[in-house]
Amino acid sequence: MLIGIDASRANAAHKTGTEWYSWHLIRALTPFLEGHTLRLYFRETPEPALADLGSHVETRVLPWSPGLLWSHIRLSWELLWHRPDVLFIPADTIPLIHPPATYTTIHDVAFERFPELYRGRSVQRRLSWLRPLVHVLVRLFTLGKYSASERDYHRWSARHAVRSSRALLTVSEFSKQEIVSTLGAHPEQIHVTYLGIAQPEEFQHLDRQICARVLDAHQLVHPYFLFVGRLEKKKNIAHLLRSYKLYQHFSPDPIDFVLVGQPGFGWSEAAQVIETLPNANSVHQIGWQDDLTIKILEKTARAMVFVSRYEGFGLPPLEAQSAGVPVVASRAGSLPEVLGQAAVFVELDDIIGLAQAMETISSDHQLRNRLIAAGQKNARRFTWQKTAARTASILLGLTEDLQKDGNGGRL
Repeated sequence: MLIGIDASRANAAHKTGTEWYSWHLIRALTPFLEGHTLRLYFRETPEPALADLGSHVETRVLPWSPGLLWSHIRLSWELLWHRPDVLFIPADTIPLIHPPATYTTIHDVAFERFPELYRGRSVQRRLSWLRPLVHVLVRLFTLGKYSASERDYHRWSARHAVRSSRALLTVSEFSKQEIVSTLGAHPEQIHVTYLGIAQPEEFQHLDRQICARVLDAHQLVHPYFLFVGRLEKKKNIAHLLRSYKLYQHFSPDPIDFVLVGQPGFGWSEAAQVIETLPNANSVHQIGWQDDLTIKILEKTARAMVFVSRYEGFGLPPLEAQSAGVPVVASRAGSLPEVLGQAAVFVELDDIIGLAQAMETISSDHQLRNRLIAAGQKNARRFTWQKTAARTASILLGLTEDLQKDGNGGRL
């Protein structure tokens, strides 16, 4: 069987959630798909970690200069002439031309719950002079139903995925229910494949000198609280910082806060809160960081504070658990499902409760030790091998009927 996978996101230079999901899953999938030919589709030359994954893995580089609609035009063209038996898209953008045995992952439906985060951003970013033309073409093509905003692109792509996929994958039971309620998908169409994370042993092997150099490079002093993710309204950053301000007022020995991630919608409100802190220099905004740096920051943090308003899964706090770091999290989205009983949970918008949780988790050593042990035990439930095994069983098991109808699942 020939199995095609869109590897374009896995090859991104600056990876975040869906890009890391694609990268880890593709690498973990290859042993489970031996005996089949695995074809990876890229926009650019694959990075070394994706270039040589086994004799049964081949790559197709499909250049596309406009920087827009690579999936729907360039990948569709490839699939029209060289069609796989099975196609897997790790991030819900199914090309217009695709085989019947097409599967995709919808990670969450935040674009429906928080439309303001996406409405003002155009899908055409590289060539600004093309934006008005793209907007008009999208309006005409969809009979006025959609615009060229990123939100509408996500809405159309997700609904196209529900209509066009043989089955959908998602990353939590919470996201499954969200997809059913907002997109009208049938529950039996959706399969939950939890994400994987770095296991505790990987954090134990981090070199102390390298850890010290990373902290020095960013002028960070241990101990500190840590947040990892986009600095936006959906992640509740302004609320987090208001609680941190209150914590600074009543804590006898307040510690710094490190924010890792790029600013997004609502960051200006959070930035204003920082200016009102008793010590504004106690907040360190260090932008996007590579995977090794994030692991080091997670390992050396006093606690991860992650009070997002909406999460389809929630990798950063789970990775913090694996690193042996206690977690304070909001009781929202998938976080209780993923973090289990191994975190201190606070209600959304409870500024006082969050400030008290910061002080408690920083100073109560018995609580910290209990959470560390429980967190590492919880983290062992989530490995990329489990994710890959489940994904492979879906791709292979649900397509066995194609071998019986004699057409191999081709268009």
